Amino acid sequence: PQIKPIVPDVGAAGRAFWDKYHAVTVNHIFTIKRELAKQRPDAVRELYRMLGASKAAAPKLDAPKTQAITIDTEGKVRLNTLPVTLAELESKLAQLKAAIPAVPVLVRGDRQSQYQGIMDVLDVLGRVGINQIGLATQPAPNAN
Repeated sequence: PQIKPIVPDVGAAGRAFWDKYHAVTVNHIFTIKRELAKQRPDAVRELYRMLGASKAAAPKLDAPKTQAITIDTEGKVRLNTLPVTLAELESKLAQLKAAIPAVPVLVRGDRQSQYQGIMDVLDVLGRVGINQIGLATQPAPNAN
């Protein structure tokens, strides 16, 4: 029989599900009848070994999600779209760092963002001990 996947890009779908729900879907369930397990324990062991090898070869979906910190033109700070004070930012990032030691952070500001706001956020990141930091800004308007 010809087998055709229902989900065209299983890896991308799995990562999207992880990013949204922080859970992994159950795609396969194996059951073995007791009679077969008694008659062929070697087959049960081999199935278990193959499942372990498959898991080891699968792409890892547990990579930490990048946290986005945005500083707007008024100096207001957002963590993943949620407004936060610097104290709240530090508290939330400390919790994330405790759960995910290598948590990556992207600091974004537009061209009009105040430099001090960005420095304040970088100070918070330093105090919390986050060292995987990216900086991003909007490109300059095209001067044609």
